[in-house]
Amino acid sequence: MMTYEQVIFREALYNAITLNALSLYDLIDFDEWLVSVIPAELSYSGPHTKIIRRRMALLISAWVGTKCAESSRPKVYETLLSLLTPLDPRNDAAVRLSAASAFRNAVDEWHFKVDDFLPYLDAVLIGTPEEHDTGGLIGLMGFVQQIETRMKLLSVVDNIVDRCDRRVSLCKMRSDV
Repeated sequence: MMTYEQVIFREALYNAITLNALSLYDLIDFDEWLVSVIPAELSYSGPHTKIIRRRMALLISAWVGTKCAESSRPKVYETLLSLLTPLDPRNDAAVRLSAASAFRNAVDEWHFKVDDFLPYLDAVLIGTPEEHDTGGLIGLMGFVQQIETRMKLLSVVDNIVDRCDRRVSLCKMRSDV
């Protein structure tokens, strides 16, 4: 189990890596991090785990448009969905909002391919059937209280709809949402 000081040290280290993504471009293999470092950090379930989970969402947000292979995109979407779900008690509002913001960056970048994102579209927008009306970006909008936060989430939804265009109509809206 990590101490609070160790968690804060890791958070500071990952913050520096997040803020210096362009400078560290040649030194860090982000695609390798997606399958090794990030899952290891997200598997931690001790005290203060939410600090690291939020930081991993922010790290992905910064690196997805900097250095992320097309073949790694599904892993990015899966990881962000795991941080967006309300079913994991380690995901508080800050973690879920950071994951939502990371989705914005993941779809609003030059190499985004709609066809690769379509399998995740329903879960991102409206959540999974297990999450009922609390999942996805729409469910998160109902959870938050501040108008500014809802507007930010609405902006993320708008960005996804804009990038996916007519394919959003393929989204299976549930009747319980």
